[in-house]
Amino acid sequence: TPIYSVAMFLIPSLSYLLMGLVTRTQMILTPKYFLLVIFTAFFWSYLGNYFSQKAILFAPNPGYSLIIQKSYVVITTVASVFIFNSEINYIKGIAIAIILVFLIFMNLDNKTRKSQSQWLPLSIGAHLCFAFGSLMSKHFLNIGLQPYAYLFYITLFVAAVNFTQIKDSRELFKLNLKQKFILLFIGLSS
Repeated sequence: TPIYSVAMFLIPSLSYLLMGLVTRTQMILTPKYFLLVIFTAFFWSYLGNYFSQKAILFAPNPGYSLIIQKSYVVITTVASVFIFNSEINYIKGIAIAIILVFLIFMNLDNKTRKSQSQWLPLSIGAHLCFAFGSLMSKHFLNIGLQPYAYLFYITLFVAAVNFTQIKDSRELFKLNLKQKFILLFIGLSS
């Protein structure tokens, strides 16, 4: 739900701000970089999270969706060779091959084909968003943006977008103590 997504992004956002202030990190971005961070926040973080939650909802087993989503290490590793002149040695190549083999095995299961088919494109969408988000994070580091600064803006933006999707803001005040602790735990563990 949007309430959980708000917690998942707002609490880390406040943590990044606090850590940035404590470490005297430059938290102000130029307009150019601010727009690039907001673009990243929407397309790679917000949409990635949205696709991920929907894919998990529709998948016959949440693990099926998560295997695809979290295998973005493959596309990130390969893309980094071309974008950042990174290298792939034979050990990394073997690791990538193992990941791909297990993805194929997972998709050979009859249960994954018979389930609602929506989860697969949503999982792939989350996969791509998370991969591009990781590549953008590396780019931000390469151009000298401070991690606390860009992570603060990304998580704050995604929390704000999710907040606009809460149909009735009074829902936040109707939560019992257990639900509030769950939200706090989700936020702190994000």
